[in-house]
Amino acid sequence: MREREEILEALHEADTTERAADIAVDFVMHVLAEAVGVSAWTPSDGSETWDGDVAGTVYSILRAARVLDADTDETAMSRADKAEAERDAARAEVERLQNAIKTFFATPLPSGKYTMTSGVVPLSLAAVAALEAALATKEGGQ
Repeated sequence: MREREEILEALHEADTTERAADIAVDFVMHVLAEAVGVSAWTPSDGSETWDGDVAGTVYSILRAARVLDADTDETAMSRADKAEAERDAARAEVERLQNAIKTFFATPLPSGKYTMTSGVVPLSLAAVAALEAALATKEGGQ
């Protein structure tokens, strides 16, 4: 990568503003690629605008660094945020179901069965234990 002094000299010697902008952007692209650990990347060329080529080159570097997902173009952070939201939703559902078990299946009968407080759905102790075990497994992320 070119050193700062070389870049400043090249900018000073640039004969047009466009050439100076190309030199500066080239430097920035190399810094970006180095920062994200990409050694081989292809500058974008052929879009209808200069800024389109710049954006395409940034995109190319980020894809090569796997900062952007190859299939969806989502960032790693957005994938992590979605996964966290899904875990939070699963935890909330587990808590809701646990509370439902505690609320509805709390009245033991002499026959060793549990029933909803409304008396409509009898469950065996084994069924209640199985539900609680399933919820514990789900809450543990398994």
